[in-house]
Amino acid sequence: MTALAQDFANWENAVTLVARVTTEAE
Repeated sequence: MTALAQDFANWENAVTLVARVTTEAE
């Protein structure tokens, strides 16, 4: 896996985590 792909995967995971927390907070 390239560094760019790894960075994208990490970013996507972060977005998913934020979305999950936001949904639970509502």
